[in-house]
Amino acid sequence: MNYPKITGHTIGPAISGAAQRSTAVQAEGAWRGYALKLAPAGATQALAQAQALHAAALPMVQVRDLASRRVIVESQFRRTPSSEILQRAQTMGVDPRSMRATARAIVTGGKPPASGGRSGSVARYMALQLAASALEDDVSEEAATALLTPVRRQDHTPQQLPEMLRKAANDDEDFQRFREDVLAGLDTTPDDEKALREELWDARHDDKKLMEVLRRVQGLPVLQDASDPQDRMRLRQRIQDQLREFERSNEGATVLASFNAAPRASRTADPVSFLQTYVDLVAVPRSFAAALKLLLSRYQLDSIEGILDNLKKALGDDLAAATPSQDTRRLGAVLTDLGNLSLSSSLIERVKDLVDLIGRREVKRQEDERKRKRGGADGDGDEDEDGKKDKKVSRNGPHR
Repeated sequence: MNYPKITGHTIGPAISGAAQRSTAVQAEGAWRGYALKLAPAGATQALAQAQALHAAALPMVQVRDLASRRVIVESQFRRTPSSEILQRAQTMGVDPRSMRATARAIVTGGKPPASGGRSGSVARYMALQLAASALEDDVSEEAATALLTPVRRQDHTPQQLPEMLRKAANDDEDFQRFREDVLAGLDTTPDDEKALREELWDARHDDKKLMEVLRRVQGLPVLQDASDPQDRMRLRQRIQDQLREFERSNEGATVLASFNAAPRASRTADPVSFLQTYVDLVAVPRSFAAALKLLLSRYQLDSIEGILDNLKKALGDDLAAATPSQDTRRLGAVLTDLGNLSLSSSLIERVKDLVDLIGRREVKRQEDERKRKRGGADGDGDEDEDGKKDKKVSRNGPHR
């Protein structure tokens, strides 16, 4: 086998001493097209030590296996129409005026009304939904202003809001209440309130001018003919990101469950109780027996079948929602439990009917027994009385 030879070399001047020769000798050349150079003795070890020292200075990184990692797939944001948001808010017990004020603060970057607890979380989530819906491309600037103006009516369009103002303007107290609603939560002065009164009064017969006054006074952004058309998209994306972040939180899961089940709850006799029952079933893992006990503690047995039917339909709505409130496997397991609960409720109802039948028969048996005893006692009494009469007659007989 032939090996290529080094084509050239350079040897430095000889230095006396074995220790010095090992570091002083230099050689270089070419092998298979690669340039080679003889490094001083100990250079490789020094380089390895330097790299080891550098690695020791790096922060420790915790190693996690793939099985412990969780992957979340985010679906595309699906818009909920504003009319549906307002209907669900009413079912969930959210004050529309407070929700609009919070949605306005979200859009303008202002300070939302103070609210705490679960009711505050529900109101904020509904306000985020309303704000996102108001910023959709097909929503006009006037419609967005009407959606975000916190007046006392549940729902109002850009055509209805000016009509509300004109009616309020006929009464000083109503007109003042309308202005107070518009300015609620805004940083204003008495002079601002006075200026708003004059502007609203002057514009009350011009719908377009009136909506522009309301937009400007509330600090709402210009959505049409804006200097940067991307501003609306960026603002909408920011609100959608806040929605997703809220839905991933612990409190967001329970609020989302109520939101997804609200359309079905509105068809029940007690929507608030139905929503609470639904949230309790899907948010907290329960055994079959615990779920049955929960339902029987809140509903009469004769109404269980209808409640279970509505709960299963609410679960179907939750599974089909843009963002389900729980993992689909968890919701599927609850749906299976509800199916088993339907069978159990039917069995319990049959047992109840059987117990009622046995009870009725036992009552009838006891009544028959009392009648029999009472009838026998009456017969004995007659015999005694007849006997006494016979004895009296027989005693009187010899003296006749």
